[in-house]
Formats: sequence, C-alpha cells, structure tokens
Amino acid sequence: MSATASAAYHVETCVIGAGVIGLAVARALAMAGKEVLILERASRIGSGTSSRNSEVVHAGIYYPHGSKKASLCVAGRNRMYNFCDERNIPYEKKGKLIVATNEAQLQTDIPRILGHAKKNGVDDLKLLSGED
Repeated sequence: MSATASAAYHVETCVIGAGVIGLAVARALAMAGKEVLILERASRIGSGTSSRNSEVVHAGIYYPHGSKKASLCVAGRNRMYNFCDERNIPYEKKGKLIVATNEAQLQTDIPRILGHAKKNGVDDLKLLSGED
C-alpha cells in the first residue's frame, strides 16, 4: 500500500493508550470476548504518565472513614494484591514511615492518621518509638 493510500478496517473495540489504564481496560474487554485493538502513540507501552508512577500502593490511611477515596484505596489495594497472588506476580510491600517531627504532630497528627487508618480497615500498621 502506498503512503497516500488508506484502508478501512473493522475492529470491534479500540482502546487508545497503552498505559496502565488502557491495558487494564483492553484486558477486561478481551476477557469478555471482545476483539480489541490498542493504539499507542509512543514507541513503548507504559512510557507516558504510567511511567511516572511512584509505585506506591495507597492504603487509605489519610482519608476520613466513609469517604470515597478511603474505600477505593482499601478495596483497590486488596484487589491488586489478590490479582498478583493469583497470577504469581511478585511484589514487595515496602510500607510507609510517617514521622512526627515535633510534639504537636506526635500528639495530634499521628493519632488522627492512625484513627483514620483503623476505621478504614488498614490493619497492618505499627507504631514505632524513637528507639525502634
């Protein structure tokens, strides 16, 4: 076909973008039996916004109980770990260190964060002392 010629193709489903979201959507559609074509402008998949990810799984520790962000963080975290476990995809739970740098933070901020986390179902927290 010449550079100026065009051809028409019929595709049942087209996903634009081969980042994390685009690939997840394409996978779900393919698993549902759809024919899927993925279009990506970059030369490599996942090289756009997805490559700037901090690689942190947000646990839902900061958000108020009952908020959409809290429930989605906790549910998403659980689903991601289950997905990886079911497919033998290796991962590391690195954890997060939250440090109080003054007495006021120790007395107010840390207890508030711990309270939000526990109410949101985050059950793998550990309070460290200065000696730890």
